[in-house]
Amino acid sequence: MKLQLTDANFPRTADHRVYHLGLRPGEVANRIVTVGSPSRAHAIAKFLDAQQPNPFIISSERGFLTISGRHNGVPVSIVSIGMGSPNMDFFVREVRECLSGDLVIIRLGSCGGLIDVPVGSVVVPKASVSVSRNVDYDFTNPGANVVGEEPYRISKPAKADPSLHAELYASLEAAKPPNSKSQILPGTVNASADSFYSSQGRQTSFPDTNAGLIERLQTSVQDLATLEMETFHLFHLAASWGTGNRTGTVHVGGGPDSTTATGSAGSSESSTATAGTSSINIGAGDPQSGSVSASRNEVSTITPLTSIPVQPTAAIQVTFQASPAESHQHQQQQQPQQEQSSNDTPGHIPGAPPPNPTSTVLLPLALPRALPVPTEVMPQSLVSTQNSVIRAAAAQMIFASRLSQDFITPADVKELEDWTGQAVLKALTQFPIPKNNLHPEEGSVWALDDNNK
Repeated sequence: MKLQLTDANFPRTADHRVYHLGLRPGEVANRIVTVGSPSRAHAIAKFLDAQQPNPFIISSERGFLTISGRHNGVPVSIVSIGMGSPNMDFFVREVRECLSGDLVIIRLGSCGGLIDVPVGSVVVPKASVSVSRNVDYDFTNPGANVVGEEPYRISKPAKADPSLHAELYASLEAAKPPNSKSQILPGTVNASADSFYSSQGRQTSFPDTNAGLIERLQTSVQDLATLEMETFHLFHLAASWGTGNRTGTVHVGGGPDSTTATGSAGSSESSTATAGTSSINIGAGDPQSGSVSASRNEVSTITPLTSIPVQPTAAIQVTFQASPAESHQHQQQQQPQQEQSSNDTPGHIPGAPPPNPTSTVLLPLALPRALPVPTEVMPQSLVSTQNSVIRAAAAQMIFASRLSQDFITPADVKELEDWTGQAVLKALTQFPIPKNNLHPEEGSVWALDDNNK
């Protein structure tokens, strides 16, 4: 069936599933490892806790896969997002709208090496720069460009979270097999390109004017070691969350529209799909149709993480009394209307001031900054998370050397993904998040019903 989407600004289904990832609150953890391919996600998932219940799995028609479970008893999610900064943007933004509290994200991905180390080595970058194709550049007639106009642009660096970077490096060192030839290099800089070919200096039949791009990167970016397509945008969004203004998702008012975004339980069919199988395929459908499709995996015999329908909350509604100044202004604005209707209002004393108005605020699940709402009327969970943070780090496996042109073997890939996957999970679960800055487990896929206890 098709599921109706609402709000073109941030599309969701009626039961609060986000458009591209197909997730809703309660299905993704505050601690996340993100990868590029479903096969890597499943390879890491085998290191989740083996005891019942089994991991919760949801895949979307847009190609995103989420596996949620526990590692050493701690809730964690593994999300496969595909390639490139647009997919990283979908992932970070949509997950952020599904969670209250902090976000701790580690990307485990492949990359090309720009330094003289063996393929199969692992780099833990302290920062990343963006490399983008200059679409204003005339690639068919380079001589016609303004002097100094470059065909590719290199950004300022975006930094990894230092504490998470250190935790990840220590975990990788501890997990590395004794006989492994891999090197682990922290404190380097990564370059994230907006394409696999032209912006990474690869030569194709297109006139890309990129023959000297790698050399330019090496001379202009200090400590440069790797080249891939996602890390910069992850670091950039994490940093932007802490410093930017995000006012569009907050609605203030007392009218009927101010209550439409409050959270509600999912539809019975949607909840049954969540509870009745470990794998759900959520289709994003035709973007012009404004709907999504959902289907169940009827052949799966794996039990879900929980058999309780998730009770999502997409926003927190807070109602509070207006200040005296706001009350006086409200009374002046409403006086003519009150005089006309006072005779029809039960209990109203003519000439008496109306009660102080109230304001209703719909707040997102997590906030990057404080909002002008009285602290004493806020839910305690929101008070502690209104200044939530996003911490990001990355571990990059060198699959190919851009210097020697060597490429890793499939057997080495499997071994490398095994121990790095375990290391990333350990780093995530050991990294501290204040208890009040965690999304509540009640009503989530981590909550167990009485039959499974």
